[in-house]
Amino acid sequence: MSDFDFSDRTRKQIDYAKVFDTIPSVTDGYISPIQTIASQIEMSFDEQVYKAVQRVGIEVDKNELIKALRYDRQQYAKGFRAGYEKGLQVSQNEIDKFIGYLDEDMIDRIKIAIEKRQGNLIP
Repeated sequence: MSDFDFSDRTRKQIDYAKVFDTIPSVTDGYISPIQTIASQIEMSFDEQVYKAVQRVGIEVDKNELIKALRYDRQQYAKGFRAGYEKGLQVSQNEIDKFIGYLDEDMIDRIKIAIEKRQGNLIP
């Protein structure tokens, strides 16, 4: 028997959170309130999606639907992360290209303006 006695609801939340890697470690039995709330919201959302699918007359295995929803969320997160990183890289390339067009005097004036704005220089 485990050293920790979790209620059925908490056990479901732990299993659900492991799928999304939202809980780094559950060995100490602690789940933060935010993780608990997020897990409850996601579980409630999955249940509502399942009910909506049933209402329109589509027969689907509940566990398979929930697995598909979880997979879709993971794929969305991966795609969002990849797109964000690509956007940062494109932005950096554009900045580097722009800087290449500037002469040294202009670069020095930009640096001074930035330092003034940050409060590092006294005007």
